[in-house]
Amino acid sequence: MPSSGTYNFATQFSNSGVILEAFDRIQRPPPTVMRHEMLSARNSLNLEMIEFENEGFNFWKTTNGTINLLANTPTYPMPANLVTVEEMYYSTVNALGTGVNSDRWLVPMTRTEFAMITNKAQPGIPTRFWYQMLAVPQVTFWQIPQAGQVAPNYVVNWFGLQQMQDANLGSNETPDVPRRALDALCARLTLRLAEKFLPQNQMRAILLQEKKLLADEAWYKLQRRDQEPGVVMRYTPNVSIYGRMR
Repeated sequence: MPSSGTYNFATQFSNSGVILEAFDRIQRPPPTVMRHEMLSARNSLNLEMIEFENEGFNFWKTTNGTINLLANTPTYPMPANLVTVEEMYYSTVNALGTGVNSDRWLVPMTRTEFAMITNKAQPGIPTRFWYQMLAVPQVTFWQIPQAGQVAPNYVVNWFGLQQMQDANLGSNETPDVPRRALDALCARLTLRLAEKFLPQNQMRAILLQEKKLLADEAWYKLQRRDQEPGVVMRYTPNVSIYGRMR
């Protein structure tokens, strides 16, 4: 028989389907799953999505934006659903009517490195940024943009990692992951449900260890696959401590 010719599985695999698949993996077929267990599993699914954010860079959640610079303004709010910033670059767009655009990569710094800057109000072309992971994240630039270096001709562009969308059970809603991540999501949710719902007996520890090994293997395969093609590993010496006084 010919194959289906369709590619719809991932778009039809709902949040409820992910949860029922995880219950199946701990020998709980759908007819035995109670409503309160589904609601409990929904919480576990959302917590697992947060864990996806914490454990790796998920390329399907890459996002980008632009900051319109203001004269003498070092700090700018970032989107509330941003997990972290990966790259920033200072862009001149048709500056002075020359028709020439150019980009300059900005170097990230830590809170300590920002504190060590002697003149934090020094105006000039921004070369570094400090990203603060607050409830509403914000970014501070150094040097501070000055008059004549503001939008629309002078901006900062950025790439970052966006939060995973909430997982709800209604309306046949699907999880906020691509096809390649579905098995890892099911395997790791299985481990969470096993912790919650496996009976307290002498086999519990063995089964939990088995589910953890399967979850770790699925996660490893996802991380190995979820990479940009053509990436070359580079080794850069850490020279940030040179000249630092303690």
